[in-house]
Amino acid sequence: RQFEVRFFRDAIAKQIACKGSIKANHALSRAEIEALIEQLKRCDNPFTCPHGRPTMIRLSPTELEKMFERIQK
Repeated sequence: RQFEVRFFRDAIAKQIACKGSIKANHALSRAEIEALIEQLKRCDNPFTCPHGRPTMIRLSPTELEKMFERIQK
């Protein structure tokens, strides 16, 4: 019974987090971005969303240069 309650609470928390998340193509001010990063730093696991998808990716300078067509792909 206790496991079921924990599982249910976890599922509800994930759903609330997902519904309240910032969606693609939603513009943020610099202050909003900085606040979001600070909140992310305080998370137990800042590297994935509640569903396991990554919240950030690492790009090397070379990868960025390729994206902006500064060097050959």
